[in-house]
Amino acid sequence: MNRRESNVERFKIAFDSGSITSADDPPRSLGGERGGYRDMLVVNASGHTQQVQQAKRTAGGSPLTPITGRTLSNPSSDFDQAFPVRSVAHTSGSTFTIGEKSTGFLFMNSYSGANGFGTIYLPPVESSEGRMLRFKSDESISANGYYIVRPDTTDAAAGTEIDGNASFIMNRDYDGIAVLCHASQWYVVQRKSK
Repeated sequence: MNRRESNVERFKIAFDSGSITSADDPPRSLGGERGGYRDMLVVNASGHTQQVQQAKRTAGGSPLTPITGRTLSNPSSDFDQAFPVRSVAHTSGSTFTIGEKSTGFLFMNSYSGANGFGTIYLPPVESSEGRMLRFKSDESISANGYYIVRPDTTDAAAGTEIDGNASFIMNRDYDGIAVLCHASQWYVVQRKSK
């Protein structure tokens, strides 16, 4: 047999979490608020995001089990998921337009002044596929002072409707609907019945 010699260059990859630092301050294992925003919290494996700035794991450990550091979550003891509410104050002849880049998901509606109605225009369907909006009425909405939800005027001219109708009238106190944009139409996907 022939004798062969080979030179092999080998590398070892090691993990060291000792020098990991936060850009602003050290990790807080109990979370908390800072500047009005919720800090990331440590939770169990059912949390939304795990292993953000985690400590070194031991061999054979589960990657689903957080060790320490920060994770994004909504634990039942500190549930803070919320949606901003946009207030819309209607008067006779008033209009409110939800633009394609307008923020907001929940719209709380009120009415004041002489008998009549206000109008809410939905955003253009071209940029709203899959977008859902919710409208809620307070105690001031009635058959004499109400609001109408309509598609964008350009969309309406092209045949866009809400559940097959040109508009949706909201004329009861504490009424509520949710509308969904799909395939260039708006659909009522939920309505509160009194």
